[in-house]
Amino acid sequence: MSAIQKLIRFHRFQLDERRRGLKRLEDELAAAEEKVVALTVQIEKEKLLASQDFQASRDYGNFIEAALERLKAMEGEREIAAGRVDAAREEVREAFAEVKKYEITQANRDAEAARETERRERVELDEIALNNHRLRR
Repeated sequence: MSAIQKLIRFHRFQLDERRRGLKRLEDELAAAEEKVVALTVQIEKEKLLASQDFQASRDYGNFIEAALERLKAMEGEREIAAGRVDAAREEVREAFAEVKKYEITQANRDAEAARETERRERVELDEIALNNHRLRR
């Protein structure tokens, strides 16, 4: 295995690790968003209940105050998670670019080796043809 192939393998491993980390962070972001949605739905249910029941309407003020505080905290958590996801996506982009750079270098080396092999074969065939031509004379 050549050095460039080892580099490609190493950087692909790093890219895979970063992708797994990104997936984990995206899952955390999705969970945070689900919590926000669930609390919003609960607020709407309580609002409807408070409009239909006098006892519930008396307690609604305390509920909504606490719920809005929790919602604000959850939104903060969601924003932090979104920031981490964005940073992880950038790391994945950079890791992918690094892998691609080495793959392109390897492809260029392979193409150069193929051209050199083809050139050698062409020289050899030309020499054989020249020798055959000399023998016919």
